[in-house]
Amino acid sequence: MDQDRPDAWRGVPPPGGAAPPPPPPQQPWEGPGVPPPPGSPPRPDRVVPLREMRPGEILDSAVNLYRRHWKVFMAIVAVLIVPFTLIRAIVGRAVTHPFISDGRVFISTDDASRLLIVSVVFAVASFLLVTPLLTAAMVRAVGDSYMGEKPDVARSYRTALPRLGPVLLVVFLSTLAVIGGFILLIVPGLVFYVRFLFAPQVVVLEESRGRAAMGRSWRLTRKRFLSTFGTVFLAGILAGVLTGILVLPASLAAQHFLGGWIANAVAGAIASVVTTPFITTVHVLLYFDLRIRKEGLDLAIMAQELSRAPGTVAQYRDRLEDAEALAGRLASEPSAGAMARVRGALALPLEVRVAGSIVTVERDPVLEGLAGTTTRDFEVARAHLEALARAAAATAARPPPDERAIRAALSRALSGIATGRSLGDRIRDAIARLLASLTDDLRHLHGIATLVAWLVVLAIAGAALWVVRTFGVRVVPDSSSRIVQPSRRTALHWRREAEAARARGDLREAVRCLYHALVSTLVTGGLVRDDPSLTTGETRVAVAGVASGLAPAVAEAAWIFDRVAYGLSSPGVEEVARMEEADRTVSRAVARGVTSG
Repeated sequence: MDQDRPDAWRGVPPPGGAAPPPPPPQQPWEGPGVPPPPGSPPRPDRVVPLREMRPGEILDSAVNLYRRHWKVFMAIVAVLIVPFTLIRAIVGRAVTHPFISDGRVFISTDDASRLLIVSVVFAVASFLLVTPLLTAAMVRAVGDSYMGEKPDVARSYRTALPRLGPVLLVVFLSTLAVIGGFILLIVPGLVFYVRFLFAPQVVVLEESRGRAAMGRSWRLTRKRFLSTFGTVFLAGILAGVLTGILVLPASLAAQHFLGGWIANAVAGAIASVVTTPFITTVHVLLYFDLRIRKEGLDLAIMAQELSRAPGTVAQYRDRLEDAEALAGRLASEPSAGAMARVRGALALPLEVRVAGSIVTVERDPVLEGLAGTTTRDFEVARAHLEALARAAAATAARPPPDERAIRAALSRALSGIATGRSLGDRIRDAIARLLASLTDDLRHLHGIATLVAWLVVLAIAGAALWVVRTFGVRVVPDSSSRIVQPSRRTALHWRREAEAARARGDLREAVRCLYHALVSTLVTGGLVRDDPSLTTGETRVAVAGVASGLAPAVAEAAWIFDRVAYGLSSPGVEEVARMEEADRTVSRAVARGVTSG
């Protein structure tokens, strides 16, 4: 089983296609107000409504889901499509020798034959590798976002790689069925295409294979052929129109200029990166819509989401202590599976209620970076979990913030400081509001008005660019006019201040200076960025990502510094000694050139 997969679709329904088990008995509603009505989404941030949807609603939900996660979706497609498209264009250009005749680009018959061979080779590579891998990764990403999880490029491809063979098999069998149907008659080909459309989704999200996945897709689409076909057809038209808009100018350039093939390749890659996520999103939403209609998947998801109540800090601390104890027991027999059990004991990500707010604890980069093949890995895991458990215990013991005291402190801190907005700020905000209003108006235009409006915008942008280039207006200031900032204090300077503070008995100042010395050493070693606003949490995450061996020492120092800085405890000689030990550990590692765990 894929441990990254959201639990809501794990085993629902069984791969055999049987109906899912009955939903759990209704529990009394304990939330505020009246219970949510059937079909209403329990998550306020859900983009896709958790109910049966009409074709127009599916397309609208696909656009909304795409807009929320467009960076991740496009990145998943670009990882494969951009290099593949550019390599194909470069190879095609290398085997041909185009020439211009009567203002148009032509190639010889021999070049056309070689280009055909190249096209066939890349088409086979796309069918055998790119298409199934990209389909599996995108299905996983869209499935995560539908279930309320945050999609991730790396996690999507981790899911896709082991499913490459099964997805390729169902795509191959479905293609054979569709081709056979079109050879016989047009209608059977369309029927096979729609009835087997969701086989890849079944493979990725339900871990079914081969004929079982195709049979599952066939059963899901029973009595839903016309609606499914209509939705897919409309999505294809929208994607085709957008592709034409992006590719047509470059295609015309390639027909009249020898260098136009570059623009054509780039435009093709951009079109694929933009349209592929939308098409896949529509298909995945159709898949979930069919499951809602036939199996009551919405009730199962709602029941699970309602059961995901945020835990308390004390419960999170208990999880950390259990995981630490498990790491100690499994250290005698290290293995990747044992480390996976330690990570599974935390069940991340999870939500924790802290001081009236909900904090999401993401996956732990330190534990994710430990292979678990040595005893040292489990020692690092134990030390890291122990530091986190102490921090969680301190947070649980911390009294709730005094809002009155916070307001008084802010008033004292801001006294004498002009907080009114300057004239420049007001002008900048007015320009920003004007641009936002124009953009909003352009988005709500329809038909020929949209085309005319965007042509006007492009003309204005082109005119502005011409003015800048013609009159030599500087957009980037001259490097000679940059203001040289004074250098920051070095780690040696901070250590001297710490010694002076300890000599006069100011242990709180000593802890502060030692922490800054440690951070300065990390900056010198290139382990964290040189940023005065870097928080202790950001420092821990940054070090865990590049040098997991130093993570326990940094976490220890950050924990002590936080408690002292926020007045949760008065530092003693022991805390100063632990800070010095952490500083020495980091200094020795950086001196040895250690930059990874």
